[in-house]
Amino acid sequence: MGSPQQKVLYTAVMKHNAETIEKLVLMQYNTFQIGKKITLILISLALIAYGVFTFSSGMITSYFCLFLGCVMIAGLNVRPKSNAKKIIAQMNNRFPSSEYYFSSTGFKDSEKSKEISYQNLIKLIDDKKYLYLYISKESAYMVNASSVYGDGGLTGLKNLLSEKAGCKWTRPSSFWSFNIDNLRELFGNRTSHFEGERLKDNHR
Repeated sequence: MGSPQQKVLYTAVMKHNAETIEKLVLMQYNTFQIGKKITLILISLALIAYGVFTFSSGMITSYFCLFLGCVMIAGLNVRPKSNAKKIIAQMNNRFPSSEYYFSSTGFKDSEKSKEISYQNLIKLIDDKKYLYLYISKESAYMVNASSVYGDGGLTGLKNLLSEKAGCKWTRPSSFWSFNIDNLRELFGNRTSHFEGERLKDNHR
């Protein structure tokens, strides 16, 4: 005799497109590769700072450090975006969609799929538009926050997931997505006199 059917407490849907696939890949990179990204950012900022403060001396090293630092900052998300493009190309415009069913013991991404225990969740992220439910560092379920239906709505579901998984919800830090635009804001007018040069990700 099979196990009894668990009562569905919440439902939600997720319809993917190229934009959401890229978001999912970038989120994975910015969550679990953050140490590497911080190191690159600090090195880039050090090179740029040296270039800016020695720029008036006219030394070749000033121009080189300035250029190299800007290139490194601008390229921070190049690799994950490239991986996302590969995944999107493989899908050939056949993007997946899911119908989520959340019970007191776990969740499914379709009515006929096997239930995934909440104890398998290792990280919960909320970026206000989507929920990211990680079951490993390489694999996550993405949920459209506005589609959640059930008692207490989105807040009720988040409380259920947090309690059952034993994980606190986190938000993606703006620091994780640091890029050349942030650099312009950081240095402001100092840089006005020169021009410098986000499913399962199996392509890391």
